[in-house]
Amino acid sequence: VFDGIGITNPTDQLLINGILQIWNLGWALLASFMVDRIGRRVLFLTSAAGMIIFYTLQTAMSGVYQNSAEKYIKDDGTEGLRGGNTGAAHSVIAFIFLFYAAYE
Repeated sequence: VFDGIGITNPTDQLLINGILQIWNLGWALLASFMVDRIGRRVLFLTSAAGMIIFYTLQTAMSGVYQNSAEKYIKDDGTEGLRGGNTGAAHSVIAFIFLFYAAYE
């Protein structure tokens, strides 16, 4: 996913993935305390709706980036993208985080 939005530096990818895991832990703990208060059905329905919405938006913004970026050949001979819509790329990252918040 990150390669597809122009984030090709392994250190940046690792940092985003590490922060995402901490984000997941926080939402999982919050959701586990909410089960008794609002019920499993409500949590399931809001989770399913949130995942559909955020995954759809993530896919749309990824497409916006893909359409605005130019293709180039990397040093290792593979194809890459650069110069795309950075707002779309940043929103893909935000929607990944929101998707996982809804997933928990």
